[in-house]
Amino acid sequence: PEEALRLFQRMQTDEAIPPNAIVYNAVILACATPEHWAVALSLLDDARDDGIQLTANSFNCALAACEAGGQVRAERAI
Repeated sequence: PEEALRLFQRMQTDEAIPPNAIVYNAVILACATPEHWAVALSLLDDARDDGIQLTANSFNCALAACEAGGQVRAERAI
């Protein structure tokens, strides 16, 4: 997930290529690991704050991250 996060940060600083829902979904899914589940949820919140129109896939990616982290309560909050 570190490489996905690094590329995502580059996209955020390069105004010519703004991240969209597909990019957010890919990075959220890349963070679907026991160590990075909280980062995935933070990215979901960031997408909402940035006005990104989230899809069912966005929430499925976030749920996968919660599952990978063993975070049943977080899953229910999504």
